[in-house]
Amino acid sequence: MNSYLWLDFRNQGQSTSLQSLRVLIDRHSTPVKTLLGVSVDDQAEKIIEIVPNSDPQIQINAQNPISTIKLRLVSGTIVLNGFIPSYSSPAKLILDTMAIPSATMKPWAFIDPLIFSSIQKDPYDLVIFAYGTNEGAQPNWNATQYGYDLRAALIGMRKAYPEAACVLIGPTDRGLYNQKARKQKKVVNPAKYDMLKYSKIHHQITHIQQTIGQEYQCLSWSWQDAMGGMGGAYQWLYTSPPLMSKDLTHLTISGYQKSAQEFIKSLQLQSLFNN
Repeated sequence: MNSYLWLDFRNQGQSTSLQSLRVLIDRHSTPVKTLLGVSVDDQAEKIIEIVPNSDPQIQINAQNPISTIKLRLVSGTIVLNGFIPSYSSPAKLILDTMAIPSATMKPWAFIDPLIFSSIQKDPYDLVIFAYGTNEGAQPNWNATQYGYDLRAALIGMRKAYPEAACVLIGPTDRGLYNQKARKQKKVVNPAKYDMLKYSKIHHQITHIQQTIGQEYQCLSWSWQDAMGGMGGAYQWLYTSPPLMSKDLTHLTISGYQKSAQEFIKSLQLQSLFNN
């Protein structure tokens, strides 16, 4: 109760062109009567009643373009499946992000394709499937098991998006960050540690993606190769400006920007962003 979510649809210039918003609610998440408060552009909150076991969707319309929407759970339980915005001018390119921090690809093996078909107005032209770093960080990582998990995830993805073009993005290169040594202001001894431990795992993950991805009509893009291959994380750390952050796992803003440019160039997608 009193959980809330605030949405801001203004661009960097503080203007907005949002005309309406459809809020998609999971029908199984409301076993009891649920009350949801909705406020548009800080106007008076309106209370909406959601009937249990229905197929609820909330349509938010306004006479003027909408800047902010505030949702507040007054009582009951609720799970939001997503949002479908409608703008005054149709966008040339629409990018939807479906991700959970620290997530792996495993949930895709158990998805309900009906959820995606019910919320998707137009079919996607392209699905970008980007996983691998978190799987490779697991202490018991095993190449054979990873292949089983990838195949199960891609089966689920294809149930939801059978016709979309597909690209698998492999994990970045990753270095070895020894937190204990850094705290003690010691230099990590390369002779004591395998400095390419995660690089080798990520190389295997990318190779498995390239092999299994073909079975599901998916192209593969090696993010690690775009960084120079195994050990590229260390090279990117010492560029100016740095392209890799000090944890040797995540990239800097400049690193992500350079990666995006390489990805677009590799797949010849420049025309989508030049208009």
